[in-house]
Amino acid sequence: MGPVQDIPFADYRSARCTFIQQAFKLDADNVIRRFDKEQAQWQRLSDAEHAVLWCEADPYDQLFLVRTLSTLENNHKSSSLSPLTIYPA
Repeated sequence: MGPVQDIPFADYRSARCTFIQQAFKLDADNVIRRFDKEQAQWQRLSDAEHAVLWCEADPYDQLFLVRTLSTLENNHKSSSLSPLTIYPA
């Protein structure tokens, strides 16, 4: 949900936080603080020995996955991708 655009990070941060704040009527400072905390965690992802990303087939999750994997492209020491597909019973 919300914008996932190919724009400089500062612009992405501003657009994403504004969208979340307005869509959910949240305090802007709290939204920015949470966004920054999450981004700090993403920055440490390349140091993880194992990580699991849960993404659905909707456009937002797919763009999120592409954006996340692109940050690992040059940062991860050794990596493998193990896709898992779960279909409803």
